[in-house]
Amino acid sequence: MVRRCPTGALSYERPGKSEGATTPAPPEFTVITDGPIYVRGSVMLEVPDGNTIGESRLALCRCGASANKPYCDNSHAEIGFEDAGEIRRESGEAGSGEGDLTLTPASNGPILLRGPFTIMSADGASVFRGEKAALCRCGESANKPFCDGAHKSIRFETD
Repeated sequence: MVRRCPTGALSYERPGKSEGATTPAPPEFTVITDGPIYVRGSVMLEVPDGNTIGESRLALCRCGASANKPYCDNSHAEIGFEDAGEIRRESGEAGSGEGDLTLTPASNGPILLRGPFTIMSADGASVFRGEKAALCRCGESANKPFCDGAHKSIRFETD
């Protein structure tokens, strides 16, 4: 159970044994049907005070209802969020494929990705690779998991 925890919220240590967690490089994002985006890999998350925190596993809200944005708090289940978890774009902005990935939650807007990453659809059939993208977190984009600017028309608020 602990090893399958998608966010890393559960952990354990065995006395006398060191079992390091493996993280994919570049980081991998998996879109979950009717749920969040799971992230595995070394990422830097910018927080509102301008600092960054290192993460290796997390779940990002994409329904817009979480009380703990940008993290998922399972509000998607309460509000009946529905999305098949498809990816409609096949490739992103190309680059060197090296370096760190930074996630920057824009105030009242998307999560901006800068650095190499891979996004997989819920069924594993589609993959998006890139170094620059904006992920929807209001839940209203017609191009989920990517932002299409819908947050502006619904006056999405993150604070």
